[in-house]
Amino acid sequence: MLSAAQLDSLLSVLSEAESKTLDEVAIAFRKSFADHLFKAGWALSILLDDGPALTASIGFNHSGHIGHSVTRSSLSLLRLPQRLAALFILYDLYRHDPIQYLLMRVWQWQRQWQWQYHLIQL
Repeated sequence: MLSAAQLDSLLSVLSEAESKTLDEVAIAFRKSFADHLFKAGWALSILLDDGPALTASIGFNHSGHIGHSVTRSSLSLLRLPQRLAALFILYDLYRHDPIQYLLMRVWQWQRQWQWQYHLIQL
């Protein structure tokens, strides 16, 4: 997982997408995270996956029992230029190594299914 400073750096690199080309943003990403490319790529995929943020609420239903719901809000963690830059960076990172990208996606799918299973159990 990235530290708060690394996450700030990642968001700073992504914000450059509004004034620089995608290639320049990908180069800046590689320079900023030379030692942590996989972790930073993983963070990008989470930022993209969390696009519309999840909102959970717990309250009482009509019969007086505690109920819960999970909804997606229309808010997005990244603006469109940042999302495009994140997608391009992930493409750039793994275009020559498809197995790395596949492993990352399998891990994400497993995480997603665990989250859905957790919601079913509630």
